Amino acid sequence: MQAKIVYAGSNNASYQQAEADLRELAELRVCGKQVRRVCKQIGTERCAERDAEAAEYQAKPLMDRKDVPEGVTAPDLAVVGTDGGRLQIFERSAAAEVVTAAAASAARLRDTKRVPHPTRFATASDWWYIVGGQLLRNATP
Repeated sequence: MQAKIVYAGSNNASYQQAEADLRELAELRVCGKQVRRVCKQIGTERCAERDAEAAEYQAKPLMDRKDVPEGVTAPDLAVVGTDGGRLQIFERSAAAEVVTAAAASAARLRDTKRVPHPTRFATASDWWYIVGGQLLRNATP
């Protein structure tokens, strides 16, 4: 019965709602105040258990805390690399194709003598602009 009270008290928005659910679903007559008291008692006990387990873990030597889990064999070598938290995926051939296509577009515009609005596009490392039929790299139009 206590488990049902704690479940209802911790999974409802209020203890009054837990009281109503217990009355309707579990056919238990428990007031909201009693639901609150039981939840507080069980919650305090659970927090004490958690604190004791955390203190026990922290009291262990570092090698015991960070040891290999049971049933797992540690590798002979481990390598750790850092990249500043960024995953860098870049295909150089794709960027070259973009620049080539932009250069062809710039040449077509130059041949037609049109002066369009500046067009901006990016490759992995540079910003490119087509201004007045010319392909400009890292320029501000």
